[in-house]
Formats: sequence, structure tokens, C-alpha cells
Amino acid sequence: MAVGATPEQQPISGEVIVDSPTGDDFGPVFVEERPTAVSVVGWAWIVIGGLALLSSLLNLFLLATDAPQAFGSWLPAALAAQCLLGAVGLYGGIRFLRLDERARKVLEYMTSAFAVLLVASAIGGVVFVAPDLDSSLVLALFAAFMLALYGVPLFFMLKALRSQKVKDAMRPLPNQRH
Repeated sequence: MAVGATPEQQPISGEVIVDSPTGDDFGPVFVEERPTAVSVVGWAWIVIGGLALLSSLLNLFLLATDAPQAFGSWLPAALAAQCLLGAVGLYGGIRFLRLDERARKVLEYMTSAFAVLLVASAIGGVVFVAPDLDSSLVLALFAAFMLALYGVPLFFMLKALRSQKVKDAMRPLPNQRH
């Protein structure tokens, strides 16, 4: 039972009822155990990491069963890197939901790196892939669409990972264990 709570005051999921921190007689205070941003970002990374891991493992399996010489020497290395990053994202998301500060830092670095790679690939695609005038406009519009589609969620993830509320949630409160 939560501190200072009667059975009918028990929290729903993710909340703790504590006595008033100042000691006044306003009754119990509801404290959010895990901020919503932690849940959203953590589950997003679990899904992203899990799908990346599954995709790379299936592609490695198909590469091993099909003609590996048809794909070139760079593909197995790229799939192994995707497998590693997917596993790190999946594990980081799980640890982040458990309010692990190291997982927050790892996810912040990975989100930043993905944002930089997204911008670099959009610029590189427009500059190097479509040198002729007709297709460069279409490719530029497509690059802008992809930047908006993937960049906006990455921006909000990064903002949440760097927010003071999320950083404070990573540190245990006095008299509280993880």
C-alpha cells in the first residue's frame, strides 16, 4: 500500500500516493512515478529496436540461404551493424522504462545520430543522386517529406530525452527504490 493511502485511494498504474511533502493537512499527493515522455520514448525505442533487429536477422538469414555473391561484400557488414544498433535500441528502451540514466544517455546519442544521418542522407540524395534538373525537384520534395516524416518525431524524442522532467525521473527520490 502506498504511504499515507487508504485502500480506496490506491493509485491506478504509474502513480504513487504520498503524504504531503510540506506536512500541511491538504491530504495525500499523487506523484507520477514515470513521466509520460519516458513511457512514449521507451516504447518507441523498443518498437524501433525490435523491428530493426528482426529485419536485420531475417535479411542475414536470407543472405545466407540465397546467393551471397549477388549482394556484394558490404551488405553483411551493414546488416550486422543494423542488428547491433537494433539490439542496443531495444535494450536501451527496456532499461529506459526502468528509469536507467545510462539508457537515457544512450538513447539520446542514438536519437541524435539518427537525426544527423537523416539530414545527411536527404542532402546527399539531392546533391549526389539527382544531378539532372527534372528529377532533382522531385527528389528534393521527397527528401523534404522524409525529413518531416522522420525528423519531427526524432526532434520530439530528443527534446523529451533532454528535458529536466525526464532527467529528474532518472534519479531516485529519497526513501524510494527502483
